[in-house]
Parts: sequence; C-alpha cells; structure tokens
Amino acid sequence: MIRKSIKRKILLPYCAIILTVTVTLGVISHQVLMSTVIDRERETLAVLAQATGQKIYHKLERRQELVKTLALSDATERYARNYAFYSLGRKFAEHKETFPFLTYVNEQGFEEERMENGRVSENYQDIAGTDIFRASAANPNTPVMSPVEMSPAGVPYVSFAFWHQDFFGQFAGMIRGASRLSEIIAPARETSVGQLGFVAVVDSHARVLSYPDKNRMLAIASGDDDASRELLSAAVGGRTGFGRASVLGVDGYIAYAPVPGTDWSMLVTLPYDEFVEAPNRLRNMIVAITLATLLALIATALYLSRAFTNPLRRLLVVTEAITRGDFSKRADVTTRDEFQVLADAFNKMIDERQQAEETLREARDAAEKAAQAKAEFLAKMSHEIRTPMNGVVGMTDYLLKTGLESQQLECAQMIKSSSDHLLRVVNDILDFSRLDSGKIEISHGDFDLRGLVEHTAAFFSNEAAQKGVEIVSVVDGDSLQSLRGDGRRLKQVLYNLVGNAVKFTHSGEIVIRARIDRVADRGDLHIEVSDTGIGIAESDLSRVFDSFSQADSSPTREYGGTGLGLAISRQLIELMGGEIGVASTIDKGSTFSFQVPVEADFDEVHFNARSSGLKDQRVLVVEDNMTVQNALRDYMSAWGMKPICVASSSLAMNVLRNQDVAGGEFDLVLVDRTLPGMDGIGLARQICMRIGSSRPRILLMLSDLLGSEPENLRELGIDATLRKPISQRDLYHALHDMLVREPVESSQPTLKAVPSPSLPTFDASVLVVEDNVMNQRVARRMLEMFECDVEVAENGQVALDKFRSREFDLVFMDCHMPVMDGFESTRRIREHEASSASSKRVPIIALTASVLSDGETHCREAGMNGFLSKPYDVRDLRKTLEQWLGPDAGVSTAA
Repeated sequence: MIRKSIKRKILLPYCAIILTVTVTLGVISHQVLMSTVIDRERETLAVLAQATGQKIYHKLERRQELVKTLALSDATERYARNYAFYSLGRKFAEHKETFPFLTYVNEQGFEEERMENGRVSENYQDIAGTDIFRASAANPNTPVMSPVEMSPAGVPYVSFAFWHQDFFGQFAGMIRGASRLSEIIAPARETSVGQLGFVAVVDSHARVLSYPDKNRMLAIASGDDDASRELLSAAVGGRTGFGRASVLGVDGYIAYAPVPGTDWSMLVTLPYDEFVEAPNRLRNMIVAITLATLLALIATALYLSRAFTNPLRRLLVVTEAITRGDFSKRADVTTRDEFQVLADAFNKMIDERQQAEETLREARDAAEKAAQAKAEFLAKMSHEIRTPMNGVVGMTDYLLKTGLESQQLECAQMIKSSSDHLLRVVNDILDFSRLDSGKIEISHGDFDLRGLVEHTAAFFSNEAAQKGVEIVSVVDGDSLQSLRGDGRRLKQVLYNLVGNAVKFTHSGEIVIRARIDRVADRGDLHIEVSDTGIGIAESDLSRVFDSFSQADSSPTREYGGTGLGLAISRQLIELMGGEIGVASTIDKGSTFSFQVPVEADFDEVHFNARSSGLKDQRVLVVEDNMTVQNALRDYMSAWGMKPICVASSSLAMNVLRNQDVAGGEFDLVLVDRTLPGMDGIGLARQICMRIGSSRPRILLMLSDLLGSEPENLRELGIDATLRKPISQRDLYHALHDMLVREPVESSQPTLKAVPSPSLPTFDASVLVVEDNVMNQRVARRMLEMFECDVEVAENGQVALDKFRSREFDLVFMDCHMPVMDGFESTRRIREHEASSASSKRVPIIALTASVLSDGETHCREAGMNGFLSKPYDVRDLRKTLEQWLGPDAGVSTAA
C-alpha cells in the first residue's frame, strides 16, 4: 500500500512533470524551428524569384536594345533610302545567335529583307495585321515586345520590334527580331531550388512559359484549392508574395515576383515534403530523447521510491498503531541517515503523546464532571430562583387586580417592575448559558408581525412615558399579518432592543419599524428600532454585541444591566439565519436593525381589506410628532379614508374654519393630548365653542406622559379616547365605532388600548400539585380568578391518591417534589387511566423552574401534555387554560 502511495505521490507525478516539460519543450522547439525554416525559405525563395526575374529581364532588355540598335544603324538607314542597292543580310548574320529570325519591314507592313538562322530567306510575309506591327507603329522609336507565339515548327518564340522615325517624322525603317522562348527563360531552368524545387514562369493569362515538364508549356496553370487559386491570381496580377499552395500539381511553399517590364511572373516552388524534412528529423530526435529521458527518470524514481518506502513503511505501521491507541510499537529504522533521526524523534513523540493522552483523558474526565456540575448547578439555581419568583410575580399580579389605595398601588407596581427586571436578568443569564452550550433550537410556528410589534410598544410604553419618551410602532401597510418563524425568539430580540432603547433615551421618541420584502418564494423580515438617546461612540460599535459588554463600563457608570441582551440577540438572529447591526451617533441616537428569513403567504387577505365602512370618511389629524402623523396618515389612506394632518391646534382651527374650502366637512377630529401651545383638550373646547353642534366628532389620543387625565372629558366635548402607543387594529376599531356603528351612550369616554379584557371563566375542576406553599397560594388565587374549582396536593403521592378518588378536568404538576416527584406521579396517573374503564385522558401540564433543554423531553416521556415555565403570570395561565379547557381544547400539545 505504501509503495503504491509512493508511486502515486512521487514517481508518477515526477515522471509526468518531466514528460510534460520535455514534450512541451520539444513542441516549442519544433514550432520555433518550423517558424525559422519558413522565414528562411521565404527569404531564400523570394530572393531566387527576384534574382531569376532580373536575369530574364536583362535578356529581354538586351534584345530590345539590340533591335533598337539595328533599327538606328546606318545600314538600316541606307537600306531604307535605297534598298535596291543594299542588303542587311550581313548585319543580320552578326546577331543570329540572339535573333535566329530577323526581318526588315517597310511602312506598309511587308517584309523586304528576311534572315532565318543566319540565312537569307525569300519567304517574305505581310505582317501589317499583326499586333507587334500595330504596336510599333503606334509607339515609334520605342522597342516593343510581343506575347509568346508559336512558330510553324511548333517552337515558342517572342518577337521584338522597333519602328524608326527620323527627325522630320518620316519612316526610316522597322526591324523585327524573334528569339526562342527557351533562350529567354534559360535562367529559370538553370536556377536550382533544393533537390525537388523548380522555377516556373507564367504570363498574365496564367500560361506556363517555363516548367520542368515540357508537356505543360503554354498550358494554363491552375490551383487545386481556393487558397492556391488566390495565390496564383496574386502572382499573375504582378504582385510579390509568399505562401503555401498546390499549383501545377505540386504542393509546397511558393515565392512569386513579377518580371520587370513584362506581364510575366516568377514562381519559385519548394515541395512541402522537402521543406519539412529537416524539422521532421529534429522532431523524431526530440521524441527519441524524450523517451530515453523518461525511461532514465523512471528508473531513478523507482530506486528513490524504494529508498523511501522501507523506512516510511515502518513509520506508517507505528502511526496506524497509534491511531488505534496502541503506544507499544516503536519505529525500527537503522539507516544511519535522516530517516533514523526522524524515527528517533518519532519514538520520542510517541512517548510524549502517550503521556499527553493520559493527561488529556484525565482533563477530559474533569471537564465532563465540571460540565455536569455546571448543568446541575444551573438547574438547581434556576429552580431555587424561579420558584420564589413565581410567588412574587404571581402574587403581585394578583394584588394589582384588587382594589388598592394610590400609595399601595404605587408600591405594588414598583414590586412588579422590580420582579420583572430581576426575571429578565435571570432569563438573560440562563439564555446565554444555553446558547453557549448549544442547547437552544429555533422553532417554526405562525406569529402575528403587527401584533408582535405593537404589543412590544405597548409593553414598554409606561416605562418610556415615565421618562418623557414616546414609543411609536410603524408596520408597513403591505406587510403580512400571519408569518411562520420563531415568533417567541423574535419577540425576545425585539424586547431586548426596545428595552435597551428605553434605558438609554431620556427625551424624544423610540420608533419601531417593520416590513416584509418578498425574496423568491419566501419573505425577508426587516425590523429596526431607532431612538433619540445618548448614542454610541464609533469606537464602541464593534463590541456592542459582545458578551458582558456595555458602552459605559466604568465603575461609575450610570446605566445598569448585565450586558447580555445584545449578545443573546445577535446569537438568536444568527441561529435564525439572519443578520443584526447597529448605526449610531453620539448625542443623536442609535438604530438597531435585524433581518431574518421567514415563511409568508403573499396571497393572504390583509387586515386593510375590511375597511370598506371607512371609505371616503374625512379626518383631521392633529399631531405634532411627525412619525406618528405619517403612520396615522398611512393607516387611514390604506382604508380609503381622506386624512388631513396638521401639527398644532392653531393650524387645526384654521382648517376647520375653512373646511368647505379644504374639501368639505370633516367627520372626525383625531387630536393628540399633548400639543405645543394649546393642548388637545383646549382644542376640543375651542371646537365646541366656535363650531357648535355641527362640529365633527372628537377622538383624543392619550399617553402616560402627563399622568392621570380629567374625568369630565365628555363635558369638554371629547367623544372617545385612544391610548398611545396606537396600534393599527385599535385605531381601526375606534374609528369604526365612531364613524360606522351607532354611538354608545356613556358618561365616560371609552379607552380602546390600555384596559385588559375581562377574564374568561372556566367551569372546571383543577388539581394543583405543588410542594411550595407560596406557589400553592399563587396558583389557587390565579385559578380562582378564572372561577375554577381548585384542589391542592403537596406531593405526587397525595396527587395520585386524590386523582383516584375524584375526577379532574386539568392537572398542574410540579416536577420536583418530595415523597414522589411529578414525573413518577404522572406515570402512575397514566397507568391508572389505562387500567380503568374510562377512555378519558386528563391533560397534565408540567410546572417547573428548570431550564435544561431536555426538561420538556422528560415531561413528554412521563406522559405530560404541556409545559408551563415558572414564574408565570395571569396571561400565561390564561393561555394554558384556553388551550386545554376552551372550545379548541387539545388541539395543540404544547403550553
């Protein structure tokens, strides 16, 4: 196995790299060589084409000069003046090698003196109709050359002529000479191009004038493909160039150049096989060298791999033994090199590892015991703290609902506030501990976004009002009411953020904004909490979400708290797959915001769809807080109403006095109690005095900023009141009651937001199993508020006896009790139910102060139906009673 690994990790990659490098270099060398050879041959062939063309040109030029010399000679002039006494034969004979055929032609185009191959010929001809005669006549005193022609004997030749015209413009004779084409193009045949190359000459009509194969003489040259035909066309067109083509039956590289003074072109060709012969030899050599090198490298790598394999194999055997926890083996390597040093170090490491494992095992056992002790301590502390807290919270809640004097009520409220604060501190510490141990899971259920935001604002309104701060909740009008997510944890995060804002804000306002953005098939919930508080320094922003961290951590700090709220909020948001952040400016305020994904039904019917009765109702809104003013305007506009908003009483009176100009009479005036200048009550008096009986109805918005309100609001002209912070639902019902339904006669204004609804009654017998006397009293008093028949048992055994003696509709079972705990008592009750003839199964709700994550699991396993955590208040108890004793009892299994 190790040898295979060495081959894979060392040998094969090594050889592959060398092979790749060698082949790459070979390919690059071949390409460079080919490019070099092509460039070299391009230059060589081009030089040959131009040099051969120059040689042919010199031959043609010599013949043109010769006919010119003959035409301008004295002999020709004398012959032209008196041809009967003179002859040009001797003169013509002197040039028989150059011109095997020479004639003297008169002005009419008839030959008068003719010599062929050095002999006088009497075979005179009339050439007046030939191209060369006409060309000479048209260009006197200029040598002209004819195209290639064929003699009667089938020999190709070229004619040269010169029309001599004297100074007076008189004809002085015309000399015509003909040379064999083979003599003219001899330089082409004599030029050597490699072993198989050749030189061809073609004219402008692509006729072959010179070619090794005589059968192709005067044939029309053609290319075998488009590229070849394009190259041939460029050549016969008189251009100079180079390229690869298949012309005249040969595939190769061709250099072409024109022959000066003619329409001929030189084609110098080197066949491709001969051209690539040298590069191919080099390529074969590179392949051979590469293979030889690869074989040598493989042999070397094999040798090296064996040298590495044996000591590494021994080390591997020891390593595998260590992974199995066997520290008895040692690396036995005696190579007297670095491997032996490595083996010695390895053996030493084994000894240290063995010792470290023993130390770690002891530390792990100690840590597990410490963790278990911490969990047990947490459970005990939770039980010991939350159990008496249940009595404090429950009794205080009950006490506040009895008739108390003002001083007693104030004391009870302070006790309630202090106990709530202490409970929040305890819950923060416990939540942080559970988050730290990973024992908090995110659940998914339906929750009401608008209710969550508005209830949070209402919960903190009293505390904020005591500091002169107004809380405003703004939910996007298009946001859905019913969403699916962990509403309980979102509420916890929102409570932390709003509570934090209330603590650090002394004036101004706190605004809670919420909206839902649609992202694909889900929604993104965005919530931000803005305040006008003291702000956070930029240097502290990076650590506001750290555990036990506060912006002011000095010993003399003004603000209390554990510093866990924001840390817990961040961890909860991250568990829900969202993000949380903060932006702040010193002395101007802070904005905390978070975003989490939620499930949403974007096709559901919104609350606004029920507002048809309010459509076209005209309302004058008098509110100096622009945030509240904008929220009210958005709500009413969504219901089809026609709101007009002003910020002061004086502006409101101006609008009311000119309401005909403003668009008609108002149906309602919604006025804030606290306004700059004249307050809301003063404005109501003015409206009653100046407008009289035709005045619109008046709805007064109250807050806790000014404490108690006058009792004679109806006499002051106010028809109804509405508590701040204003929720959309409460505003809708208040407007609907005043503008759509018949008004209810009452001597006192109705408050729509603050009073709690009357408690429901349950005709049920309830057994409370609780060993703590205080908690027994708390449970009894609270249940009696719901008119329940309550019986108390101090432990599980007593509860079992009572359960056997009578029937109960609901059982509240404490989990930790003497004699018999709640778990065992529940199991016995379930066994009793199973053995009896009755099919009734009584709901058993666990009462416990335990915060362990598996507490609810133990309750389920014991047979309990629900879970109610201590301390609990009237609202928690009511929710449980409605679930298990109400019309939909038994629908859910969680309290």
